[in-house]
Amino acid sequence: SNKIRQLRRRKLGDEKRELFEAIKQYNEQVPEEEGINEEMVESRLSVVGHASGEEILIWPWEVHSTESTNILTKKKIFDAYMSKMRLQEEKILILREMRQHCTYLRGLADSIRKLIAE
Repeated sequence: SNKIRQLRRRKLGDEKRELFEAIKQYNEQVPEEEGINEEMVESRLSVVGHASGEEILIWPWEVHSTESTNILTKKKIFDAYMSKMRLQEEKILILREMRQHCTYLRGLADSIRKLIAE
């Protein structure tokens, strides 16, 4: 009801503020021609213009597309892709940790050999 709507509006406002802060930081770090146009982002967040001149909201459930895939299918594809990326990152981290552990064990073995030789 009204409380839920108010919470959602507040959360949306916070996220929008964070988005524009991130855009501002990005624009400070890149050349001007590569920067993101904040006004365009602002306008695209709220409305989409059509050839007829009318403007409608661009919320995912309000966009009527001719595409055969719906938003849930796209979400599943995105989730699968992100899972793949996380697994690849995890593989890299595990290999690095294993390499460091092997290096440590080799050093330890060398120390033990030196102690035995004495």
